[in-house]
Amino acid sequence: MKIQRKRIVVKSAVTIASAALATSALSACSSTSNADDSQPSVLAALYPLQFAAQSVVGDQGTVENLTPPGVDSHDLELTPQQIASIQDADLVLYIKGFQPAVDDAVSSIGDRALNVTDLVETIEGGENSHDHSDEDHSDEKHSDEDHSDEDHSDEKHSDEDHSDEDHSDAEQSAVDPHVWLDPTMMATIGAAVAEQLAGTTDDSSSNFVANSDQLTNELNTLDEEWKSGTKECTSRDLVVAHEAFGYLAARYNFEQMGVNGLSPETEPSPTAIARAADFVKDNDVKTIYYESVAAPEVAQTVADETGAETAVLDPIETLPAGSDADYFSLMRGNLDAVKTGQPCS
Repeated sequence: MKIQRKRIVVKSAVTIASAALATSALSACSSTSNADDSQPSVLAALYPLQFAAQSVVGDQGTVENLTPPGVDSHDLELTPQQIASIQDADLVLYIKGFQPAVDDAVSSIGDRALNVTDLVETIEGGENSHDHSDEDHSDEKHSDEDHSDEDHSDEKHSDEDHSDEDHSDAEQSAVDPHVWLDPTMMATIGAAVAEQLAGTTDDSSSNFVANSDQLTNELNTLDEEWKSGTKECTSRDLVVAHEAFGYLAARYNFEQMGVNGLSPETEPSPTAIARAADFVKDNDVKTIYYESVAAPEVAQTVADETGAETAVLDPIETLPAGSDADYFSLMRGNLDAVKTGQPCS
């Protein structure tokens, strides 16, 4: 049976201008620790948001990452000290629904918390995972007689419907949180940080804007590298073990097809793996991508069944402990992997 290609669904979100208006009360809500015009403090829920904020703040404030290097950002648990620091910060950058512990901690700090997915147009993800579960059991649910509707209705719900409930919060909401994998969205986040911090200190506001403009220029260069590097590719089907690359695919004209959905912890069923293998063979896909921080078994299983190669795509959610990489080097590493794996001329 031939698998359906991943279709990206765009939903409306507020623009950066409206987000700025909605948060214009930041200066009035700044923490009392900065009431003496000291430098602003920023907390980021995970590495790419830290990178954007640090690029804007420079040495005119402090930026800290709530997710330590090497820690899976999905599983973040905050310490009491981190919860206290959130209450005192001038700005907290987070992604609603991605890290429940952060959602809880920022619920009481009002406009000082900035959900970055409010700044951009988000896409819906996890559809392949849900579609597979529906398709895998459609024949089983209706092929047998009345017992599918009557005798086993409760069993059907507990076995199948609950499989969806096991997915992460990100997948439950069907919103792909990985907005930073589109460089233009990173530029939007940087501009919003500069706008948010403008009210915290008069001395550094112009520096924040200048730094944001510099970041945007560098991200535009990266964006052009990706566009030119992936303009001519043999395959536009981006087959990944985990559907973390929807924004990357949308920006550079690929079709993401995930063996698994948005939740990296969910194990794909044998049927899902078989469908992915059929898709790879039917569409002459050369490479199956897996994440740098995840085990390669799912991708390797599909590759073994199809003769495809495996390669790493980094979702850039975190940095390995002691790594000297940064957002730009990791994104360029991803570009090299895609140019080789698709392949692109």
